[in-house]
Amino acid sequence: MIRRILTVLGVIFFINACASIPLGTMLSLSSFDEQDFAELNPRVIRSQILIDEPGKLKIDATELTLELDTSQGISRYSFPLKLESTQVIPQNEGLFSSSPAQNHYQLALTDTAINSFQQVQTLINTETPTQYSFSIDAGLDEMSKPVKEITLSVMIKLTEEQGYLTLIDNATLNLKQQP
Repeated sequence: MIRRILTVLGVIFFINACASIPLGTMLSLSSFDEQDFAELNPRVIRSQILIDEPGKLKIDATELTLELDTSQGISRYSFPLKLESTQVIPQNEGLFSSSPAQNHYQLALTDTAINSFQQVQTLINTETPTQYSFSIDAGLDEMSKPVKEITLSVMIKLTEEQGYLTLIDNATLNLKQQP
């Protein structure tokens, strides 16, 4: 069987940002193929997003997207995410460095998204994609005070055994303020 490469695009926010994917994540997913995708349990898929205060995630605009490149062209599928838990991680003041307070979100596929994901898994068996692309699309809620930049991290868990993979690690986003 020909192995397909899973291209992890990372996170696309509704603000301009640029970040890199950790090498460890790319290596761990380099042998991911359509059989691996078909064996995923969508009830296990999770995402964790950490955003520096005062940033807050816009939950209703958060989804996992999958792009498949097949002989029929590129198909894009969106799977809404729901909030499982949230917590505020307090500011950490150290002797040589400090880190601001962060909002930590754990998200899972909605019931509708689980059903849709299973349908796409069935489709994969007939379409044989040449490339896969996962991303987590999200937005930020309006902030009460102007902020020029914010730092975030995004992780995804595809299987129980594998645990979380870091897609974006402490990426700093420049926020443009509207007049």
